[in-house]
Amino acid sequence: MAQPTLLLYRFTEDEQRRARILVRKLPFLRLMIVPPADEGKKLSALLSGDKGKPLPLSGAVSAPMAVFADCPGPLLSSLLDLPKQISSRHILRALLTETNREWTGAELFRNLREEDTRLSGRG
Repeated sequence: MAQPTLLLYRFTEDEQRRARILVRKLPFLRLMIVPPADEGKKLSALLSGDKGKPLPLSGAVSAPMAVFADCPGPLLSSLLDLPKQISSRHILRALLTETNREWTGAELFRNLREEDTRLSGRG
């Protein structure tokens, strides 16, 4: 089984520092801070360490997003509030699935943003 991983997009330097401190207490969890230049990479490529070129961005990640990968049910339940401990901003959260693992971070963000807008009644 792959190592449980938390991918963070568009977190500030201060938030990244807080994330590193929190994850140090959870040695089983790998933290990946995704730089803006890699938002066009497929999630599966990021997780496997593929150094290939990102795809052209079809929409940038413009707000914080946290992606949980390879976190089985009970573990995921215990980690879902971790982004709230990192930042007080609204953070879009996603679980990596067989469907979205081949999406880029930008594609996932666009889908999450649309869903968030629909569910919150802001759209």
